[in-house]
Amino acid sequence: MTKVLYFYTENPLFLTQGNNARAMGLLKYFKSKDIAVDFVGDPLYINNKHFEELKNEKLITNGFLLKGLSRQKLKIQKIFKKLGLLKIVETTKVLDRLRANHKKSFDEILKNNEYDYILISYVFWTRLIENS
Repeated sequence: MTKVLYFYTENPLFLTQGNNARAMGLLKYFKSKDIAVDFVGDPLYINNKHFEELKNEKLITNGFLLKGLSRQKLKIQKIFKKLGLLKIVETTKVLDRLRANHKKSFDEILKNNEYDYILISYVFWTRLIENS
């Protein structure tokens, strides 16, 4: 059986947007072709409850959330930046959305699983598979 790791930052269950409808369409296509899908998402948009719903519909096998900085650490970092006590220069490129711990989190998923294909829905996130 073919196994795909599908990275999509938003929630394919929220069908009020075309991008989510497209993602859901892909999941349904994979299901129709008996392709096993592990889904990786951003915890800002999707959670374990949503993964359970996708599993119940047999659209995904496993769901993973990217790990980033905790909300508390982000708040503290923001306060320090405003006070000028933290001189972190983020080198965010136009087509790059990776943040702290995202790559490490994704690499852990790849280390613990084998996939025939990896699908990244947006070019902003392609650094996830760099050197993998």
